[in-house]
Amino acid sequence: MAASVGSGRELWQIITGQSFLRSQDQVGAELQKNKQRLLNGLLFYKPPSDASAKTLKEKKDVKKEVKDFTIRASKFLGLDELQTNSLIELYLAQDFRESLDEWETKLSDERYAQTLLGRLADFYYEDRIYILQSIKHLLSYSADDKHPYKEKYDDCLQMFGDQLINKVIEQYKAVFSREAPSAETHGNAMDERQVAKWALQCLREQCELLETVFLYYKEYEMHPTRLLEFTRLFKSQGFGCRQTNKHHFSPGAEVFVTRLGFLSSLILIEGLDLEYLQETPASAVPNHPIPQDQDTFKALDRLITGWGDNPHHAPVLLGWAALRFVALPDDTSPTTRKLGSAALNIGVFQYLAGLLNTEPFSGQTVLAGVVRLIVRGLLSTVLSMFHEDTLGGIHDLISVVTPVLEQKQLCRLFWESDQTSGLGVLLQSACNRFPLEFSPLLRLLTALAVDRETTDRVSVGYYSLTSPIIVENPVHAFDDKSRHSEEGLGHLC
Repeated sequence: MAASVGSGRELWQIITGQSFLRSQDQVGAELQKNKQRLLNGLLFYKPPSDASAKTLKEKKDVKKEVKDFTIRASKFLGLDELQTNSLIELYLAQDFRESLDEWETKLSDERYAQTLLGRLADFYYEDRIYILQSIKHLLSYSADDKHPYKEKYDDCLQMFGDQLINKVIEQYKAVFSREAPSAETHGNAMDERQVAKWALQCLREQCELLETVFLYYKEYEMHPTRLLEFTRLFKSQGFGCRQTNKHHFSPGAEVFVTRLGFLSSLILIEGLDLEYLQETPASAVPNHPIPQDQDTFKALDRLITGWGDNPHHAPVLLGWAALRFVALPDDTSPTTRKLGSAALNIGVFQYLAGLLNTEPFSGQTVLAGVVRLIVRGLLSTVLSMFHEDTLGGIHDLISVVTPVLEQKQLCRLFWESDQTSGLGVLLQSACNRFPLEFSPLLRLLTALAVDRETTDRVSVGYYSLTSPIIVENPVHAFDDKSRHSEEGLGHLC
């Protein structure tokens, strides 16, 4: 961390415009200045080295007490001595709340020094997270035409090219396999509480990195060999559960372990590219990238068909069953049916409903929006291929669909799409069950009324269903847009 480099927080504030809106040129200049730091992410931080320690000791503008403390902090953080020196300078400038004239004289007090080490660790951990969140921000808004810095973000990502995702994956593997520090390796200030804090930081970084992977493949195609790499990696890691340092986890760590499982599953579903099956004629399905690469397809098939003992497997099993169903139309083995049954036995729709109601996959963030889009693609695909009764019943399906439709764009897409396939099948089924079963239709229509236009459409359609006039096909009550007028709504008043 060179002295000329600011903190991760400063970088994040500038490129996001959080503190105040800056000009495009200023943001572009900041991205250019920090391009290597953004590209390398956590790899930017180096471990301690004899060369850096020697250079620090030779600095004549740094007092001996500060040098000694910096060497100690470097060992405690596992960070290069010169980068630690810069980190201390940034901490003193941004977060230190005491007199700058006195802090050096207090370093001889062991209690004060240990407290300062703990605060410095917090600042360092925050710095690492802000760098990762800066990359996530670029990926989140580089394709948003309404964002003021869209062009600068896109230029930066184009400059990185494929290097970015390779670096992110390298960081993820490195963080996952890191060994916990101890008092013997990092100094006596590294007590159990500090080790637990370090372990929690590792989990946070893993989550940030997988979120980055997920957002990256929102815009870029995942090659089948990359999907195979992820499948093997996540399987070997137990979808985030086989953590090397889990014996150091504090009670709150389980939330991040679960999030890692969710993200691992979502990335694999994203890589299956199920939207292709929705948008492509059946005759062109063999051109799907995965079945085209027969070696990779067979390797994935061997891996995934052996799954079924982990809840995080469920969506992948269901998605693979759908892809296998269309890619192997002449397959007479029961494998595809067994995959679907295994997904249902694990509780795939209960799993997805839980995922969609868990932070950070709920709410109105870009990440949550992409998650809903991926889940919508999975549901639309399987509902187009299989009857909803074979998927476990309409109530579980609606529990997944309703949070998906909370996103306005996806709700509008629902109304613009063919109501006889995909998610429209659920509306048709709910209408057919009404009024003997009113709950499915009520839940679905509530989710489908997200603004004035869609609320009008729901109101008029519901009136048609409950009127004395017999509707030959109930779902058609919601089809005719021409009836969604002031005059039509007058019947409801």
